[in-house]
Amino acid sequence: LMVTIPVTFILFLFFLPYISYTPHYLQLLALLIVLPCSYIIFFCLRMMIACLAFWFFNISGWEDISNAIEPFLDGSFIPLIFLPTSIATVLKILPFRYIYSFALELISFDLPGNEVIWSLFTMLGWTVILVCCSYFVWHKGLKRYNG
Repeated sequence: LMVTIPVTFILFLFFLPYISYTPHYLQLLALLIVLPCSYIIFFCLRMMIACLAFWFFNISGWEDISNAIEPFLDGSFIPLIFLPTSIATVLKILPFRYIYSFALELISFDLPGNEVIWSLFTMLGWTVILVCCSYFVWHKGLKRYNG
């Protein structure tokens, strides 16, 4: 972060004259909610995978499976708008969309207000659920480890 943030800021200032996109202030306000929540969702999912080490000797297989499947589910490999409607509908409910795809959709597309609000509440719900689940898994793992 000590290198990434200053370099990103300098690049942003350098390319600012070439940027013609001006987001709506509500999009920026929604991003203030979306970006921290997406980080928390990502962290909680990774933490629960890491907590498998309390029960299993080697979790590298679990991490490999997660690293292979997650890009398809969160839209970083193939954008979710290119998927069939039935698959995209299911992925809109799962928490993976809110790691990556939703923030990009919020900035890139003019989403209807009701979809943005529904997605924000879904994201906040997943954030609360995953924080509680990761807390539960962590404490169950600590009890097992301390035995």
